Amino acid sequence: MNEGAESKTIYLIRHGAADGVMGRCIGHTDVVLSDEGRAQCAALALAWRPPAGSALWCSDLARAHASARSLAESWGMTSTPLRLDAALRECAFGEWDGRTWADIESADAVRLNTWMRDWTTVAPPGGESLPIFANRVRTALTRIAESDGTHHVIVSHAGVLRAMLCHILGAPHSAAFGWAMPYARVSAVTVSAALAETDLVRGTLNWLNAFPPPSSIARA
Repeated sequence: MNEGAESKTIYLIRHGAADGVMGRCIGHTDVVLSDEGRAQCAALALAWRPPAGSALWCSDLARAHASARSLAESWGMTSTPLRLDAALRECAFGEWDGRTWADIESADAVRLNTWMRDWTTVAPPGGESLPIFANRVRTALTRIAESDGTHHVIVSHAGVLRAMLCHILGAPHSAAFGWAMPYARVSAVTVSAALAETDLVRGTLNWLNAFPPPSSIARA
């Protein structure tokens, strides 16, 4: 972090479970929150709430938006603007998005194998490469970290949250899958508020996927 700069705490939450995702390649495909996902969000809201005055950001895809809206209502944050941001969407998988992996493997095996051999640089056909996706996420993270307020909640997708952790911790993006991202769990990071758009966001990981989160900020 930049020495002497104000620090900010950012809470990272993956959306709840969604309908129709089993065995499918889901990126920008706009699936809806399932009954299980709504229950997961309700359980999280009962176990924990963010500090008063926290800003609430989310992906504009339905599964994240509905999760954030459910949490906000349970937390009594009805007067807090919910900041939808398309830059917080999951990675785009182009021609594969929404299809089953079995169908992709059957119909597009050559390109799938090429991507799987070098997924850190090769883009899915018509989709985002990891470097392009990671840059989009970094830009969104920088914008959030530089905005007003010292506490920010981000409700987004597994790929987005992993990319953010890579930026914050200075880890290579090839390490991203080392972090599990269960539905409706909270991770917390501290970052510097003084960031330039061209800088890498750096900070510290306070906790990962806690449920309930540490008692010092657990809901009373």
